[in-house]
Amino acid sequence: MAGLDSRLLAAAVCSERGAPQNNEDNYLMNGHFKRLGMENLPMLEQCVPVALGVYAVCDGMGGASFGEVAAAMAVEQLSGAVNELLLDGGWERAVALLTQTSAGIRQEALRRRTQMGAAIVMAVTSGSQIDIYNVGDCRAYLWQPSHLRQLTRDDTVEQVMQKIGGNIPSASHQLTQFLGMDEEEFSIEPHHCHVELPADGRLLLCSDGLVDMVEEDAIAACMNGMESPREQVRRLVSMALDAGGRDNVTAMIVAGI
Repeated sequence: MAGLDSRLLAAAVCSERGAPQNNEDNYLMNGHFKRLGMENLPMLEQCVPVALGVYAVCDGMGGASFGEVAAAMAVEQLSGAVNELLLDGGWERAVALLTQTSAGIRQEALRRRTQMGAAIVMAVTSGSQIDIYNVGDCRAYLWQPSHLRQLTRDDTVEQVMQKIGGNIPSASHQLTQFLGMDEEEFSIEPHHCHVELPADGRLLLCSDGLVDMVEEDAIAACMNGMESPREQVRRLVSMALDAGGRDNVTAMIVAGI
């Protein structure tokens, strides 16, 4: 991560269950996350502005109620490592932590004799300098007035087939890597990018429940107002629910002040 930048950032998150029976989404906002038993409660939260922060959106998957277990395990483990990420951060440390988190989810799945996993996008901030990591199909976007740019890469069959120019199968949304994979067969390889948050920019982290229901142009248009991050995430999630809300939907916005 780049050197310390004293610029303060504010963040807000909104998470809703939508049509599914259980909310398998979770999030991390400077150490705070939804604990098991709270997953189906509608959440609209914000945090005190800080220069150094760790933010994440996590989308669990698994039979019965195990998706929310995987997501909660992921954000809880990363919550305990916030200081490590902030004070001893960088690519190698972040990848090691995500790898450890993946192994922990895998071991819990074996213990429960089930399958479960999670997609995640994580942002580690030092003022306007932001390092972003993702595994799976949770996304990060950089928004500037009238423009939205995806920063992350989706780990899906669809993306692989588009890259090689092949026919896209019906199971195109299947993930090619996620937290909780069998590490004996495949080691996760988190994607990383570094971005400087412009004075007029905002960082959006979200689960696929948002982007599957709301076009990127509509997301950009929604964010073009001067609303606070809290108002923007609430509006984005409402748009996904109004469009059908076929999946759980979580949106987090990080903005400079």
